[in-house]
Amino acid sequence: MKKLLIAVALALAPLPALAQTAITLPIAANAVADLGNGPTKVRMIAGNASIFTSQGSGVGSTSGASTALTLTATPATAPIVGGLISGAGITSGTTVTAYNGTTGITLSAAMTVVGGTAVSWGAACPSTPPSNVIQASPQAGYYVMYTQARVCAVSPGGPVNTLLVEPIFYDQTTPNGSGGGAVASVGSSDGTLTISPTTGLVVASIALGHANTWTATQTFPNNSLTLAEFPTLGANTMIGSVAGGTPIALSQAQQTAMLNLATSALQGALPAWPNNTTTFFRGDGSYQTLNCAALTNGAASCSTDATNAANITSGTLPPARLNGLGALVNSLGGDVALNNTSNYFDGPSVAQGSTGTWFASGSVVLTDTVGSGNILCKLWDGTTVIASGDGNPQSANTLATVSLSGFLATPAGNLRISCRDTSSTSGLIKFNATNNSKDSTISAFRIN
Repeated sequence: MKKLLIAVALALAPLPALAQTAITLPIAANAVADLGNGPTKVRMIAGNASIFTSQGSGVGSTSGASTALTLTATPATAPIVGGLISGAGITSGTTVTAYNGTTGITLSAAMTVVGGTAVSWGAACPSTPPSNVIQASPQAGYYVMYTQARVCAVSPGGPVNTLLVEPIFYDQTTPNGSGGGAVASVGSSDGTLTISPTTGLVVASIALGHANTWTATQTFPNNSLTLAEFPTLGANTMIGSVAGGTPIALSQAQQTAMLNLATSALQGALPAWPNNTTTFFRGDGSYQTLNCAALTNGAASCSTDATNAANITSGTLPPARLNGLGALVNSLGGDVALNNTSNYFDGPSVAQGSTGTWFASGSVVLTDTVGSGNILCKLWDGTTVIASGDGNPQSANTLATVSLSGFLATPAGNLRISCRDTSSTSGLIKFNATNNSKDSTISAFRIN
């Protein structure tokens, strides 16, 4: 619970008791008698009466030190002249000396009451009593009315009711006839409470705008707090504790440090990166350099591609692997005239570049339009001859085929098949004698 401190203003100096005053209420049913201002003590001598209080309240202020108190609105219950009035800044025992019927109250002494001050006062006893009354009887002792409101009594009818009314200046119930004195007003010295009114029927509540101190563990009903009621947090933080104790807003680094490292049985974070390009994360949760000897193809070097043909000393390379090494195919799109018996003329060719080792294979269809011919052909890169052959059409417009293949590393130029008719200038390399447009074709693929 919040620590609550209530300051009680006490009338410290005991005063002599006043003479007791007996009041006889009228016989008329429900007649009301005004017993004056509290605090007071009332005792039934005869009959049966009911006791209650009457008060009003409002908000008002003075203009500096003044007897004129101005209310912010006409009160529902008017103050009674001669009644006590109380509030912050109003001296205890101050009475109302005049009331203008709306918002003007004249105080019995000049004082400063700041704007917005809640005040309360004694009011005239109403002709119809409230439902909440004290049923007094001669069998009881004094009814002590610790209030600065107006004290009233009502006769329910029947025989004469006699009340003994005594204003309280000291507590006569103590053995020696003197005691601690009456409470004049109640306040909150450290501001933890809001008290209104400060006299009469006092209501105290926790001051929500005050920074209160909790000295005991608080228990809240289930689901009574929402996330919106918690303090705001910085971005990318969460509530937690690293070393125990009071929760704090954890940073991202603190959150990460609290995570378990992943194991074979537990999900979690990976170890910190080694920040290099030579190690790999292994299944046992560690970073290790690649162990070449542990590879299936132990003969391969870690620095080269194990699928490179140069790294394979035995066995066969699957066709599917060969297909992915860069296959090239090209066919003639028209006949090539062999019109100079001293020169080779280029037939089908591919532009493979000068990197790697290549396997090339192709064929050309040859003819001579005049008569028989002797046509020489070679597979080469423009510099180095890979393979060569001879085609001999037997008569005019007959066909002969020459097929060539071979390997060449780092070609100096495009791989091609070139031919020379040594017998006449009427020879041809055909492109579509078969009507398939693939008569003279070369294929090449890189093997390393």
